[in-house]
Amino acid sequence: MLKIVITREYSQGLKFVSHFKDTGVETVVLPLINFKRFQASNERSTLQELHQNRFKTVIFTSPNGVKFLAQALDQNDQSRTLPGIKVLQGPQTLQTYQQLFNAAPGQLLLPSTQTAEGIVQLLNEHRLIKEQNLIITARKGLETIYQSCQQIGGTPTKLSPYETTNHTPSPKEINEWIEILNSPDTLITFFSPSAVESFSALKDMLIQHFPTKEIEHLISELKFAAFGPTTANSLKEENLMPELIHNASSTESFAKELIENFSNKRSP
Repeated sequence: MLKIVITREYSQGLKFVSHFKDTGVETVVLPLINFKRFQASNERSTLQELHQNRFKTVIFTSPNGVKFLAQALDQNDQSRTLPGIKVLQGPQTLQTYQQLFNAAPGQLLLPSTQTAEGIVQLLNEHRLIKEQNLIITARKGLETIYQSCQQIGGTPTKLSPYETTNHTPSPKEINEWIEILNSPDTLITFFSPSAVESFSALKDMLIQHFPTKEIEHLISELKFAAFGPTTANSLKEENLMPELIHNASSTESFAKELIENFSNKRSP
């Protein structure tokens, strides 16, 4: 049976692995990215505008956005009671929001798929795309929602209370990656373009263990799975062809599809 490698941030990876309990699928969590607090130059002024009801909608693209916005509000002595409509990328983002923020007037909306494209579709359906929307996302995060709002005449504002950084693997993790490169019967999952970018940085670190051409050959023997079309496109740009592209309806459904995939592809 194939082995599945989870490249999410470590705590998220552990949660994702829980979907594979009692399935017989072998999994390993090897994070490629970390998250840390980031203070954008427009943070204080944007948070003030938020509580002045300037924004029709507050858009959260991940649970991390919720967590780090709560930290930003606390550090700026601002209330965790948010006005306006809240768009939350998925159930985990909603759950995190309900845990960290005070109840407030305004709808809580979830898109049909946990992608930027799903959020844009929801904004269109509710005629919010042209409104003054506040987008909470990582520094250097995807611009899909922001650009879509702009292109159709909206006036979006982006606030980044955190950033994604490359995970520095431990010696133990380096050894695990070396083992994976020597085991082509493995599928590596990617949940974001940031993880794909970090994987490229990891290849540079592994050059000291393998000749460059050998690394490229070993990687070409591996299998890849992408959560959503945007992540899949990032893989393709790196000449890593995803064997499985999940429509990103939820991480749970992604796990189910992976389980089905692995149950049908056993080692000879």
